[in-house]
Amino acid sequence: MAADAAGLYRRRGRAVIFDLETAGLQWLRNELRCYAVLMERSPREWCCGRPDLLGVTRARHQVEVEVKRTIQDFRANARKDFMSRRDTFLHRFPRQFYFLVPEELAEQVRAELPPFAGLLTPPRPMSGGWVHVVAPAPVNSHATRFSLKEMVKVGHLMSNQNVATLLTLARLRRNPQ
Repeated sequence: MAADAAGLYRRRGRAVIFDLETAGLQWLRNELRCYAVLMERSPREWCCGRPDLLGVTRARHQVEVEVKRTIQDFRANARKDFMSRRDTFLHRFPRQFYFLVPEELAEQVRAELPPFAGLLTPPRPMSGGWVHVVAPAPVNSHATRFSLKEMVKVGHLMSNQNVATLLTLARLRRNPQ
């Protein structure tokens, strides 16, 4: 099995590897119906850091998903500079904030989950389901919508992301691993 129909699972030896980022992107696009979905890009990076995944809803609100593969990575997130200044920039932070972790970390992470965050886990292999919402994220009522100028920047970031993906695919075709 190289990959399932959605491209979420890969076989490496005997283990099935799950692509958390792909699952998160599909969840933002298909389940939350985000019109724009970005990976490692945001027009508000200067105050809120660079999100792993960012979805922009029809109402121009942002939903952020941070992918954490280990408990140490999850704990290190709390020490980031912009997280300590969250109250100062509350209006710039996303309307909803989630952590996406492997299923085996869910209970441990849930016990340490910050009050402003929700928790997601990937679907089980070959279940055909979406990302599972373990704990819903509270709504940040202070969050401001993206301005039209920021939405133009989102469009530029999406275009740059597409170009970067095409260049990576071309490089991989020339030098298959």
